[in-house]
Amino acid sequence: MAEVPAVDLVIASHDPRRRVGRAVASVLEGPQVRTRVTVVAHNTDVAGMEEAMRRDGVDVTELIARGSLRVLSLTDGVASPAGPFNLGLDRADAEFVAVMGSDDELEPGAVASWLALAGLAGAAAVIPRQRHASGVAITTPVARPGRTVGLDLVRDRLAYRSAPLGLVARAEVARLGLRFLEGVAVGEDIAFATRVWAEGSVAFDRNGPAYVVRDDAPFRVTTAPRPLRSEFAWLDAMLDDGWLTGLDRLRRAAVVTKFVRTHVFGAVLNRPDPAIWTDVERGALRHAAVRLIAVEPTAIEPLSVADRRLLDAMLDVTVPAGRLVGLAAARRHFGRPTTLVPRNPLWIAHREAPPRFMAASLLVR
Repeated sequence: MAEVPAVDLVIASHDPRRRVGRAVASVLEGPQVRTRVTVVAHNTDVAGMEEAMRRDGVDVTELIARGSLRVLSLTDGVASPAGPFNLGLDRADAEFVAVMGSDDELEPGAVASWLALAGLAGAAAVIPRQRHASGVAITTPVARPGRTVGLDLVRDRLAYRSAPLGLVARAEVARLGLRFLEGVAVGEDIAFATRVWAEGSVAFDRNGPAYVVRDDAPFRVTTAPRPLRSEFAWLDAMLDDGWLTGLDRLRRAAVVTKFVRTHVFGAVLNRPDPAIWTDVERGALRHAAVRLIAVEPTAIEPLSVADRRLLDAMLDVTVPAGRLVGLAAARRHFGRPTTLVPRNPLWIAHREAPPRFMAASLLVR
């Protein structure tokens, strides 16, 4: 009988043109730990996926024989990684599980570093350091300086790490009943990650080998513009579930602030053409903002003056679309007084207010 791995890492790939072999090789490179990579060929054939890995120099036959690789098939006709990720987690029997994008890669020794930190900290989850392939750091989570163990959802701003990359104990996945949200085009991982950061013991491998995000794929499913009702389907599902409203006020506020700042504001920034903003789209945008504010009204207080102007325009569908997109651009002019100070200056020292948030971001590698 094959030895049970310490880590089951799942890669979902729907296109054999993707560099899935590069991803697999990066996981298994460096210090040896008992890691099994599960590649799920999603709505494509297994033979084509194995051939794609061979083109990247992966000895598929040898890795399968020694139990370091398996290739599964899932045909569901859905353009979302949720199904294949869930299949991979269902088939896992290691102590820890992990997921990974098929375009991405790990620096050598990443899995070993995560596993060592999990053992040292007794953590149920380990967040990796992330960077782009260019070398530019991804500065989330905006954690307290130097903090590597015992991270807190609120104090370490963990909600800003939207994806559950790194390690999660399989027992934790079972305890919390976690699943990637199927049936949505984007955001399938946000509720999963947020619950892990909120309810478990979390460590941050902030100085270890990085998870490297690449953007050299021929086509990324999740970057094409789509109707906002579709884009925010994950949010409606998460709010309908009731979990977020059941948190204490501080944790509700931390999550809502992040969702407004990143996802709702980001929806406007990513749609700079005023012609996109039909009555239907403006209504969907307002719907998302109203629902989030209702969960915790104080969550918007730390936002900058520029942020609040944009939020006001979202809530008032009579504001011209040109002004809406202009306000979304204006909030990105960092350093101007309106981007630094909350509308109510009494909130200026809050951890989510721009001065503390920006200062903490600079200290994240």
